[in-house]
Amino acid sequence: MVEAWWQHGAASILSTAGDVDTMIDSMVRSGADYSVASLTCPDRPTLPSGLPDHELRIAALCTRGGILYGGPADGEDGTWYAVGTLADEPPVEYFHLGKDEEWPADSLVPIDLVRAAVKDFMINGGERPTGVEWRPWPG
Repeated sequence: MVEAWWQHGAASILSTAGDVDTMIDSMVRSGADYSVASLTCPDRPTLPSGLPDHELRIAALCTRGGILYGGPADGEDGTWYAVGTLADEPPVEYFHLGKDEEWPADSLVPIDLVRAAVKDFMINGGERPTGVEWRPWPG
């Protein structure tokens, strides 16, 4: 099970592949105002602050989107993004819970890869998804 925060209010609970597809379809239909979701697995450990030790953040606009993972992976803590194609006009900009977000210029991936990454994240208990080329988040 995964909690997905992408609209104001309570988290959406995703427990099946169909739930993932429904959420991403809704994100695409909602346009730029709800184009980013933050996902966590409640079964994972928390930090001393009580916050999750991980996050999968996805963006979804039409046929492309983006994938970011923060937390432990391959023996280290960090933040990574899925490498995709270059945007026509970098940087890539999204709107997440009332704030603008800039993503790396080469972070656009096919929406089907976004779907697959969320399903992998859900099935594997919040671990960083496989099947993605990861690069450290700049900064």
